[in-house]
This record gives sequence, structure tokens and C-alpha cells, in this order.
Amino acid sequence: MPAQAEWQSQCNEFMKQADLSWRDGQPFSEQFDDVYFSRDQGVAETEHVFIAANDLPQAWQGRKTFCIGETGFGSGLNFVITVQHWLQTSAPDARLYFYSLEKFPFSQTDLQRALAVYPRFESIVNELLQVYPPAIRGLHRRNLFNGRVVLMLIFDDVSTGLAQLDQAMDAWYLDGFAPNRNPQMWNEQVFAQLARLSTERTTLATYTSAGFVRRGLAEQGFAMQKMPGYGRKRDMLRGRMTQPPASVLTPPWYRVPQTDTQQKSITILGAGIAGVTSAWVLAQRGWQVRLIDQLAAPAMAASGNPLGVVMPRLSLQSGAESDFHSAAFALAVQQLNRLAAHYPELDWQPAGVAQLASSQRIVRHMRDGDFDEQLVQCIDAEHLAEHSGLDLQQDALWFPLAGYLDPRQLCELLLDDAGERVKFIGNSVIDRIDYQPGAWRLYDAQDQLVDSNAVLLLANGHQLGQFTQTRWLAPQPVRGQLSYLAAAEPLAELRCPICYEGYLLPARHGRQVIGASFHPDDDSIELTDDDHQHNLQALQQWLRPVAIDTPVQGGRAAVRAATADRLPLLGGVADVDEFLNSYADLARGRPMSEYPPGRYQPGLYVNVGHGARGLSTAWLAAEIIAAEIEQQPTPVYAQVRDALQPARFLIRALKKGRSIPL
Repeated sequence: MPAQAEWQSQCNEFMKQADLSWRDGQPFSEQFDDVYFSRDQGVAETEHVFIAANDLPQAWQGRKTFCIGETGFGSGLNFVITVQHWLQTSAPDARLYFYSLEKFPFSQTDLQRALAVYPRFESIVNELLQVYPPAIRGLHRRNLFNGRVVLMLIFDDVSTGLAQLDQAMDAWYLDGFAPNRNPQMWNEQVFAQLARLSTERTTLATYTSAGFVRRGLAEQGFAMQKMPGYGRKRDMLRGRMTQPPASVLTPPWYRVPQTDTQQKSITILGAGIAGVTSAWVLAQRGWQVRLIDQLAAPAMAASGNPLGVVMPRLSLQSGAESDFHSAAFALAVQQLNRLAAHYPELDWQPAGVAQLASSQRIVRHMRDGDFDEQLVQCIDAEHLAEHSGLDLQQDALWFPLAGYLDPRQLCELLLDDAGERVKFIGNSVIDRIDYQPGAWRLYDAQDQLVDSNAVLLLANGHQLGQFTQTRWLAPQPVRGQLSYLAAAEPLAELRCPICYEGYLLPARHGRQVIGASFHPDDDSIELTDDDHQHNLQALQQWLRPVAIDTPVQGGRAAVRAATADRLPLLGGVADVDEFLNSYADLARGRPMSEYPPGRYQPGLYVNVGHGARGLSTAWLAAEIIAAEIEQQPTPVYAQVRDALQPARFLIRALKKGRSIPL
């Protein structure tokens, strides 16, 4: 294995934080040899260049939603000033979406220091600091001021990030460093993406007056004009889109039609982590939720383990899977940290998690991984011993932000926090669902009506296939069994979860949890001695230097839902017969624009298939579902949204001319 320093450089080449120095209290970019803003004139410059030139706040008057796109988040000053205007002048029920791209993000410490020179923005800055994400590549959606402001912060190269968006902007702030210092922010590819993401009323403003910028934007359909710059800058540019390109932002088969959300009432079937987080997120948005489960209390099935690990799934290849899991993990950690700050009783332990080299996949991650440092690090045996409290004499991957918690306690706390907006209905076994005009009806085994609602979310895991409407979507059941050991030396000294072929968790209440067996296509929950032996053998194999022969003192078995591509099923449920009719010739390669929008089951959505990563993925999944139901901008890249669509397997089969198993 490579040495520690070499490993670290291999693992952390992509997302780098801003290389700053401080000159007279101002942040200075060593990468681009320029200041981020003028301490004395920064606010006035933003007001002139971006607020006034885009005719804000007049442009958002009477709008329920308004979208701003920015190239170059930097210190966040433009965002903070815009939020101040939004809070002062927009309607109380209106929502600002602020998309901003940044390849070299500030650390939270530097962000706080940079903005501290403006005490008048203290409340906004504090809100931003509470949700500011770690430097992990991808799109990070964060709510501020009870959802009145949504920050869509994109840590990525500008061309890559823009290409993965499909939300048209109402205004653009072009605020990268000067074209001669940062040419990657100012080129034909970027200008084309700005046009693609604009409508006939989109405005644009930038401090630069460079001729090639003006000409390049004009070639893309923006009517450009010079106007007086600010301070020593004689000229600047502003523009308005006059000829938006004809572009298909969303494939027609993934355009889920709008649901009647006037009543803001929804029924959710399944009270595990997926159902509970969805209920909580929708309650935050003002929905009334009826949460139904076949068991007596929430989180008693697959989400009912005494402890669970919160960590991301890694992938060597960039793409939808890695983007989803890293963004989901970052959001989960942020939400858990905020909850723990408000509810000290929440037993959330962000102690980090270690992953031993227990498979060829993990070995390849150690050898070839190009991961963000705040997501995962490569550590040697000495550092592993320092983190874990055990001398395991092995190298490992280290997830510094990860941790563990009690899933049932988390679910109970979220429902308490949601208050009267969520009503839990237990001991209700739903046998079938049926759509009557305007509402979904849920019936029990005696064909008695249990509930009726215009909007229905199925979060019932591997049991999704029990209903006629979703039988074709059924995820794979996977049985897993935990074993309990009496806490004893030296394992009781463990300070963080250790993952290997299974996992070992720190002691709680005199007991330690080891797990877990893995049995696809098995939905039994009976404990077996064979699985206990499997768990013990894996523990003894991978923790050989310290493991002891401790007898098993009970355990727990549960069934998770998994999918073939390790991504959950999130979104509206397609009408299969209509899809087969409309898209039967997808294999011929006709343009997307020639196909009609997909037909969907009205008001029916699913949130299942999280596998073993539900504690990490459920938070972002809930936001994706809520955004789709409300027809709001999606909180993930376009390729991630498409990769999560429940109809994806159907579309892939049609594109390849395969038969469809229904």
C-alpha cells in the first residue's frame, strides 16, 4: 500500500478549497491573483452590478418563485445581499432559488471571516453558515429562513455544473474572476449553457465589458448593452435573452404531470426512515400528512435496528450514482447536526467511520480513488488506531463526517418535531389501492376503506410489489441479521464504527452490535444460528489482532429493499400500458422532441429501494419527492434525477429493444 501522504494526494485531487491569503482583512485568491471583493465597496458594487442591472427586486414582484443563477459563489456576498432584498421585498409565501457554481469553495472558517466585516448581514450570514456544505463535489440544496430561500450550491467546474442543470433562470450573475485570469469561466461552452437555461425574460449582468464576452453572449441570443461600471470600472455589461434556444430540458418520459396540491394533504404508506423523513420534509413545507404503517409504531421493520451507520457509498466512476450518494450523505450529516443542536437527546454520534480493505472494490478505492477529502480519506494503521481506539494493524478508508445513531429514536423525534402536521396510523395493513376520480383509496384485507387522498406516497420497501399499480416496480428483498455481543475488552474500547465484510459498532448500554448477513430474495425475519456464526467469523477474521471469542446474546433480522443499480426508486409511477404504447420504438433512436410526455398514475409516488444506505440517502430522497410533487426545481443534477426515476428500467429496456418483465 502507498504511504500516507501519497494516498492522501491520490484520494483528494478533485475538489480543492479556495487557496486564500488575507490582505488588509480582505480574502485574496492565490489561484487567480485577485481579491474576492473590496472591503469598503463590495456591497455597493454588488448592488450596482447585479441587483440594479438585473432590475431587482422589481423583477420578482408578484412571483411565487424566482430563480437566480450565479457563476462564482466565492465569499457568498452576492448571495447574502440578494437574500436581504428578497426577505424585505418579496411576498411571505414566495421562494427564491439561488443557484451558484464554485470550483474552489471557501472553508466555513474562511467564509465566516470574510463576511464578518459586514455586521449588518449577521442574521443572514449565520443562517448561511448553519447550512454551508462541506467541500464535496456536486449540487447541494439547502433551505434558509424556513424555506423562503433555497440555496442550490454547486461545487463543480462551471461547464460541468451548468450542463447538469435543467432549470431555467430568471436572472444571471456572471461573477467569475476576470476573463484574463480565469478564462474557463468565460467561453463559448459556458455562454451556450447560459442561453440553454434562459427564457425570453431572463436578464444577465456582469462587471466585465470584454468585447469577446459581449459578442459571445450576443451570438447566443442575449441582447447586450454596455452601462456605466462601478468605481474605477468604466463599463460593465447587462443583457436580456431575446432568442432562447429550442432545447429539451427534461426527457418527455420523465415529465411527471402536476398533481393537485391545493389541499396540501398526502398519505404516506410505510413509516420507516424513508416514509418518516418524507413526512417530516413535507410537513416543513406546510403539508398535512397521514402516515400509515402495518406495525404498531414507526421504524419497527427494516429501520428498527438498535444502531445504524450513516456513511456514503463510494464509486470509482463519476456519474449519477456517485453524485447522488455524496450529495445525499452531505445533506444527511447537515440535517442530523442541526437536529442534534436543537434536540440534545438525539443520540447522533458523528465520530467518523472506518472501512477496512475487505474487498477488491475497497482496495481499488484505496489505490485509484479520486475522492474529496471531506468525504473520505486514506489512512494508515497508526491513524486508524488513533481514530478507533483499537490497534487493528491495518490501513483503511476514513469517513471523517460519518457516524452512527439510533434509527428508531430519530424517527420518533422527527414525528414529534412535525407535531400535528403528521398523524401516525399504526396496525393498518393495506391490502390494495384503487384510484377513483380525484383520490386514491386504501383498503384492508376485509376490503374496508382505511384512507383516501389525492396524493399517495408508497414508502413500503420491498412490499411495493404487492399492489397492481406498482408490481412491475418491485425492488429485491434482502434479508440481513444482526448479532448482539456483551461489551467486553478490548472491543468495548471502540470509539467509532468499523466496517469490513460486516461491521462492528461502539458499545451501547453494555452491548455491541455486529452485522450483518446478506441474503437476496429472502424476506424471512427469523433468527438463525448460521447467520450468527457468519457475523462472528467475519468479526474474528477482520479484527483478528483484538477480537475475542464472545458468545452471541441475541440479535435481530430485517428485510431491506434493493435495486439492480444500487439507487432508490424516487418519483411518480408511470402508467405502464401507456408507456409501452408511446415509447415502443425508442430503440430506433428518434429525437426526444418527437415523443409525447409520459402518462403517469395521477398523484401516485414511490420512495423505496435504499438498501443499506437509507440513513444517508433518505433525506435527499425526501427533498426530491417533495420537489416533484410541488413541481419545484429538483435538488439534484439532471442526470441524477433521471437515474432515480422509477420508470428508468422500463425506458432502458425499451431503448435496447428488450422485452419488459411485468
